[in-house]
Amino acid sequence: MRLPFTAAFGALAATLSLSNPAAALDPEFEALRAAARKHEAERASTPQPPPAAPTKPAGPSLAKFIPAAPQGWKLRNNPFDDAEGLVDLGRQASGRYVQAGVPSGPALEITLLAKGDLIGGGVPKLGLDAASGKEISEVSIAGHKAYLSWQAATRSGQLTFSVGRYQIIVAGRQATPDLLSQFANRIDLARLKAA
Repeated sequence: MRLPFTAAFGALAATLSLSNPAAALDPEFEALRAAARKHEAERASTPQPPPAAPTKPAGPSLAKFIPAAPQGWKLRNNPFDDAEGLVDLGRQASGRYVQAGVPSGPALEITLLAKGDLIGGGVPKLGLDAASGKEISEVSIAGHKAYLSWQAATRSGQLTFSVGRYQIIVAGRQATPDLLSQFANRIDLARLKAA
């Protein structure tokens, strides 16, 4: 005798509800599940320690090493100071300078970086970089070897050098290489090196 479809489906459901579902499961899996539940219950009842306070990098804030604006210039904003660090650079500070009353005139930025894993100490290839159109040359800033990357067509570039464990970048647009050097020489390098 054949049962109608709905009756057969109902009979199957009734048969399944009478069987023990745990008997159909793997005993090893059930043991793992029981251990996980026990662990979660113990963890929920155990007081957890408070989260650790964030640590700040050791050393001085670099913002105090950003020089004041020279005569005829102004510091566009207060020096940015990232005491929390960026990626693994450690600390950095920067200041932007513009000529007072000359909005389309030269603009410079001094950036100080505490050396970290991402700052390399490699020597750039001197001469004309065909890809960027910049001329790269070696210069001296207060007795420290520096590299000037300059593009004459746009009158922009940057001066990069290291002092102690710090890297200094002086970048400028609508400027001259001489102007970059003048701003680099305004930084108290002896005090920075001792920090």
